[in-house]
Formats: sequence, C-alpha cells, structure tokens
Amino acid sequence: MRAAGIRGVPSICLKTLNLSKCDLGEAAAAIFHQLPRSLQHLNLSGNRLRTLSMKALGSVVSFGWLPSLLSLDLSDNPLGPSGLKAFARGLSLSPQSLPLQSLKLARTKAKADGVEALAEALKAKKTTSLQTLDLAENEMRPAGLKHFASAVNAEAVPHLRALILKRNFLAHSPSGLIDTAPISELLSTGSLKELEELDLSENWLFDMQIGGEGTGSQLSAAAFAVPGRFPKLRRLDLGGEYQGQMSSEQLAAFASALGVGGLPSLEELVIPCGGSAQNPNPEGVVALANALTSGHLSQLRCLTLQSRYDMKGEVFAGLCRSLATGKVSLLQTLDLDMFNDDTTEGVGALAAGIWGRKLSLLVSFRLALCNVNGLAVSGLGLALGGGGCPSLHKLDLRWWK
Repeated sequence: MRAAGIRGVPSICLKTLNLSKCDLGEAAAAIFHQLPRSLQHLNLSGNRLRTLSMKALGSVVSFGWLPSLLSLDLSDNPLGPSGLKAFARGLSLSPQSLPLQSLKLARTKAKADGVEALAEALKAKKTTSLQTLDLAENEMRPAGLKHFASAVNAEAVPHLRALILKRNFLAHSPSGLIDTAPISELLSTGSLKELEELDLSENWLFDMQIGGEGTGSQLSAAAFAVPGRFPKLRRLDLGGEYQGQMSSEQLAAFASALGVGGLPSLEELVIPCGGSAQNPNPEGVVALANALTSGHLSQLRCLTLQSRYDMKGEVFAGLCRSLATGKVSLLQTLDLDMFNDDTTEGVGALAAGIWGRKLSLLVSFRLALCNVNGLAVSGLGLALGGGGCPSLHKLDLRWWK
C-alpha cells in the first residue's frame, strides 16, 4: 500500500486486501463501495457473506469501480444460488472487460442455479482473461455442469489454466438418476487448450462400465487423453477414497490412451480406488503399467494410486517393475496402497529399482501394504538406506504381515 494524491488530497493505492475470516457478515456491503480502484487482489473467504453483500459487490463491479482486480476469493461463504446470481449479474453488466484472472467460489452453496447464473455471466465475455476457477463442493449436479460446459464451448474461458470441480456430484441428479451427458460434453470440448490443472476428485464419474445401461452417454475416461484435446494438462486428480472410483474397464481405456501419448505434459496423476472384489479384472492396472513403460509419461513427477480390488499380487508386481524401469525417472512423489493380496514380489521390484537409482529423484514416498514378507520390507529398507533415493525427505511405510 502507498499513499498518493492530487493537490495535497491523499488517496490510497492499495493492491492486496486480505479480509478472510473476519466475520464481516452483511456489514461487508458498506465496505465494498470504499474499495480503492487500485485493488488487484481481494480475499473475502469465510465471512458469512450472503445475497445482500453480493448485490453490493456486484454493483461495484457493474459500475467498473474495480478496474484492476486480478483475483477474488469468495470461498466458504453461504452465498447460495441467489447470492451467486447477484454477483454474476454484476460481472455481466461490467462496462468493460475485467482483468480478473482468478475466481474462487468453493463451498458457497451455489448449486445448479447459481452455476447457471455464473455460466451466463461468463458467456458475456467480460472475464475472458480468467485463468483459475474454483467451484469445489457446490453440489453443481449434472444440471449445473451442463450450463458450465455450454459456457466453455462458447469460448467464454479460453485462457483457463486451473479448473477445480471437486465433490460436485457431477453425474448424479438429486433424484438419484445417473446423467453423464454433461461431463461427457465438458471432456469432449476443444476449448480448454490452455488447461494445466483439472480436479474432478470425489465425483464418482468412472465407476460404471463404458456405455453401461442407465449412464445416459458413452462416457469414457479415455476422453482425457484424446490427442490434442488437453495438450498442456499437467495435473489430473480423479481420486477420492470414498467418493471417487474407477472401474477396471475405465482405467484400461484411460491408461491405454496415456500409453500412446494422449497427455504429453502430464506431471501429476491421482487414480482412485475401484475394481470389483467379486470379479477382479487386471486389465486396468496392466494397462497403467504398460503406459508407465511406454515413454509417453516421461514428465510424470507425482503418482498416487489408491488401493484397488483389481490389483492382485502379480499385477502389483508388474506395476512396480514398470516404475523401476527408469521410464518415469522424474518421479518425485510416489503414493501406493495395496491391501488385497501378497505384495512381496512387488516390494522386491521396487527395492531393485531403488538400488539401481531408477527412482533417484523421489522426495516423498508412501507405501501402505498387507501380506508382505518381512525380508522384502528389509530389502526395501536397505535400498533406501543405501542411497538409492538421495533426495528423499518424507518416508511413510506401513505394512501388515
């Protein structure tokens, strides 16, 4: 902050204002009209803001009184659909394009109606400079996602780099019906070429078979890796231990697409649990192992694979051998869960790879196992202690014999 003025009258050139968790409530409305035009970053998260305050903020935006605003955080406020509608109206009525690059609306109780209003505001194309959009945990449902996907396809966010849609029930209608048409539309878009981060965790999107009965579409996880669709995607999070699963068939389709170079820039990948305990099908994990040895995931830095029913001992061993080939030598974070079968052979393969310095850049290594031979764990410990991972800072080993 610095003071300036005209003819001796001081003015404030404030660029960053953090009012998070100040319990402002609706009294915040009086503050918004006093904000300086120089403001670039405004954090209002966790303040019990509702419709009245959003009408005031929307009014300020609609009159062009915050022409320099680059980032706005409204997360953790109970805006509700009406509050988001009031703010969205202000965005769409702005007299000029806004330089806004980051908009965070996580946990604002927006629901489908609120997201629809936001999507319509985005279509006004006053915020085409937007690079980060966080809509996590808003119960968007398929109805809300349908409107957002429409805005994306209308080229409303051509420069978007980070999209957070965590825990939004994106394929589950309130009635309990499954509708995957909106997520299919979003994943088939050609308008997110700049996207670098996509968080779809805890959404139960890929637990059904491809084109299965009642899905409403031919949703396939392979859609992420269609060549040229997401050429800059670096981080993809599909995880969620309890609210995100991926069937064996979906994992196989996704991993097979990765194995032919579908996501050439991928650096961080989180794959959820899944598979059938009654009829474990190894094809998904086998395809992932093949992708890791294909050379098309050479940029991978972080891999998280949650425990899967379709990952039995032999399949786990194959996955570990693929990690130890040196084809993913840039890995810095490795997080593996395996609770369904004997893991001795797989642990041995990891130990051999570490001895051979095939995973020498690891900084964080977490391994949770069951049914493992004590000698195998001892061998892994010796490999780690022998300098095979000289950069290792965080180690979390858990096992049950």
